[in-house]
Amino acid sequence: KPIYYSPSTCAFIVRARMSRKMYGGNNLQRLVEWAQELGVDYFGIPQVQQRLEAYMERDFALSTAIAACLIMLLVWRSFGELRRAALALAPLAIGYLWMLAGMRLLGITFNFTNIVISPLLIGIGVDSAIHILHRIQEERARGGPNPVARGAAATLIPVLSTSLTTMLVFATLLFARTPGLKLLGISALLGLGFSLLASLLFLPGAVAWLEETRPGD
Repeated sequence: KPIYYSPSTCAFIVRARMSRKMYGGNNLQRLVEWAQELGVDYFGIPQVQQRLEAYMERDFALSTAIAACLIMLLVWRSFGELRRAALALAPLAIGYLWMLAGMRLLGITFNFTNIVISPLLIGIGVDSAIHILHRIQEERARGGPNPVARGAAATLIPVLSTSLTTMLVFATLLFARTPGLKLLGISALLGLGFSLLASLLFLPGAVAWLEETRPGD
């Protein structure tokens, strides 16, 4: 622990190296609290990192909540019914949860990249469900049997094409040399891919179960 003395200010400067164990658990927070009790000025990269992580967590929660509320409002205005709006957002919620599970399995932790990609995924991931539900409504208005099946089949190719082209763009980030860009690509592929699967597989079944099945069937 090198110690420096300033003759002009009569102050001591102590430089200490951090052990890797300091980053485990709440050790760093305990160290900061201990330094605050001493009443001394302190500064270090671990402290900056801790503050940045706190800012990122706050920004992630705020940006995601704002994006989710705005999307919910627009979807509700589009369908004019809360239940249909909830159906449109269900694949997005499922895809997002599966994305988090996939990130956990791959050992990817939350960082600045996740904060950037989360509002984007919320905006893009809900598109497929909106197209499918509107087409089902159109097929139901035309009359005829199985409007859910006909609506889902009619939107299959367009939804697949638009989603896969978007995923292809993010897939190119997997070849980037920058780790942050690779994480961005992986997170986007997981979120968009799982949202697409939920839109194509879960959504038609949920609509059929909620709206097509009569009580007692």
